[in-house]
Amino acid sequence: MSQIRTFLTGAATMAAALAAIVTLTGAKLPGQHASFDEITVGRINIVEPDGTKRIILSNKAQFPGDFLQGKEGARPDRRDVAGMLFINEEGTENGGLIQKGSIGATARSPPACRSPSTASARTRPCSSSTTTAPATR
Repeated sequence: MSQIRTFLTGAATMAAALAAIVTLTGAKLPGQHASFDEITVGRINIVEPDGTKRIILSNKAQFPGDFLQGKEGARPDRRDVAGMLFINEEGTENGGLIQKGSIGATARSPPACRSPSTASARTRPCSSSTTTAPATR
């Protein structure tokens, strides 16, 4: 009788340990992906399997500096922007889309710039640092 009791005690202990491991590690079925209707975040880093950042989507509060060979440097001129940065194979910033989104002193957004061929009283000419690209389809 004692051998059966020892066996049952050991089996119960192993079952409890296995249940604890499954519960604590959050075991789930392979191949399943989380699905959300809405996600609210401040920053999303899209990374390679080795952890290398490739795309960063961020709000103003968490917008990064610049990236040069995998290291992030300070960019004080980016404190008031939100947007998306692209990072190339060597870990250096390779472009992006940023938006300041501020409103001028007149409580209106600054007017959009226009190319010289566009005639509109509501737009301003583009400066040499700001250009408009033709629309692509």
